[in-house]
Amino acid sequence: MKADKYAFVFDNYNSFLADDLVSKELFLEILKEEVLPWWENDAKKYVVVGVLKSFQVYIIKND
Repeated sequence: MKADKYAFVFDNYNSFLADDLVSKELFLEILKEEVLPWWENDAKKYVVVGVLKSFQVYIIKND
């Protein structure tokens, strides 16, 4: 079965890198500033024999 889309799920996000908040902020910055814009605008330039697929990111905070 081939994927129609990709989903990146962060469950219990509050615990993700909880001991390293600098890295956590850096991760989010890279995701927002580099990864998502690349996927939306440039990924189609690099798809070989395929179709560009949806890429969703879900951040679930468990307070």
